[in-house]
Amino acid sequence: LKKNGDKRTVILSADVVRDKSRKVIQSLSVQTDITERKEAEREVAKKERYYRSLIFNLHEDIIVIDENYKITDINNTRLTTTGQKREDVVGKFCYEVFHGVDKPCDKLGEVCKLKDVLKTGKYGRASHVHKHVDGRGVHVDILMSPLEDEKGKVTHVIESIRDVTELKGAEEELKKAYESLELTHAKLADTHDELQEAYEELKTLDELKTNVVANVSHELRTPITIMRGVMEIACDEDDKGKRDKLLKTGLDALTRQNMIVEDLIGTSKLYRGVKDLKLEALDLEPVLILVLGEFGPLLKKTWIETKIHVKEPLPRVHADFEKMGHVLRNLISNAIKFSSPESMITLTAAKKGNFVEVCINDEGIGISKKEQGKVFGLLYQSESGTGRSYGGTGLGLSIVKEFVEMQGGEINMKSAPREGSTFCFTLPVYKDK
Repeated sequence: LKKNGDKRTVILSADVVRDKSRKVIQSLSVQTDITERKEAEREVAKKERYYRSLIFNLHEDIIVIDENYKITDINNTRLTTTGQKREDVVGKFCYEVFHGVDKPCDKLGEVCKLKDVLKTGKYGRASHVHKHVDGRGVHVDILMSPLEDEKGKVTHVIESIRDVTELKGAEEELKKAYESLELTHAKLADTHDELQEAYEELKTLDELKTNVVANVSHELRTPITIMRGVMEIACDEDDKGKRDKLLKTGLDALTRQNMIVEDLIGTSKLYRGVKDLKLEALDLEPVLILVLGEFGPLLKKTWIETKIHVKEPLPRVHADFEKMGHVLRNLISNAIKFSSPESMITLTAAKKGNFVEVCINDEGIGISKKEQGKVFGLLYQSESGTGRSYGGTGLGLSIVKEFVEMQGGEINMKSAPREGSTFCFTLPVYKDK
């Protein structure tokens, strides 16, 4: 304590002087004032506590690793993420804790970014699969920051770790979606020759050629544009819900494109006189359920309800499975296209004499009497006050009529504007030989 009242911190060193007989004859003492040094040490300790608290209270996964690959510290956020205890991590080698091995990554033939940061003193980044305490692999993205001592030597590395497992899963989903898209394009390429042949035959009729090319070009371009757009957006979308919604939109477009291609191939075969008919005994009800189920995502999106009513007992029909499915898809697709949200579409099936009659009823915009005589004609499109707003190639119903008659049945319709439409077709009952 100084005379002015200031308190000082000193180091006191003392010694004694002895005579020849080793008797103490004098004592010596030296005081060294270390007040400033102690203040500096306290300030350094204070800052160290501050920065440690700042880092380890972040809502990010943080660990500190020394130059020997030992984990010297870990924050609570990281412990919560991994489900580990501090004593199970601190003091252990990082490769033991995160990879379950007994050697550094570079000794196992892998690139060790941590080693590079320790060597160069530059920031680094790495992607790893860390082993969770429950045994599963967790994909992580790591940012590495070097820590230097007073001499400028890197002694530790701070790692900020982010779990990107969901993002990796999203990338896998996108990869599968692209593979599905590639398969679809491969299928379109396989049908190119048939489409080209169909075009060559149809172009002999100038009016048909002009209308088919115009309609098909428009209808094929639309789903392709939609698919390309949603895939590009989905690639950059991190939100899983939004990404799934985009992928479902692309799937709807693929379904639409597939129906257009089926119509074109069907038209081509009809005009070439290729019937390709495979009649067999079929249970009708499972086919109705199967085909209607294909429209599940579209029905959910449009809030349209459906029901199937089968009047028992229903005998098997003598029909072609593929062509019957084509007929049902076209009629159900049209019913959905011309129906309002929250309306009802009803499928009924009942035996009538030697036939089974199937009807698809909707509560849509209906068709005027003037148009009803044209609906099964080639290139027909509804003009119920909407022009081309409902789209379509104009081939669907003409093919439906041909396919029904090809199997020995008939098709008819009933409709009125704003009162909906009912399309009914018959198929012969299968008779055991």
